[in-house]
Amino acid sequence: MYIDKFTAHIKDLHGKKAKKIAIDADDAHTAHKKAQDYCNQLTQDIIKITNAEKTVVYSLEEGFINT
Repeated sequence: MYIDKFTAHIKDLHGKKAKKIAIDADDAHTAHKKAQDYCNQLTQDIIKITNAEKTVVYSLEEGFINT
């Protein structure tokens, strides 16, 4: 299987802190699942996930975006 590079953008819900996590995954759904391991479910949210070409493949507002 082909492994792609993704970047997950995670933001605190009650503050201004944010972080980016590099993830290797087969698709956006798997990248989102792996990003949840780096995210505190009570205080943080995954804002968006971008692929290697910097195209948004997931956003909190729109969900998963087909590319």
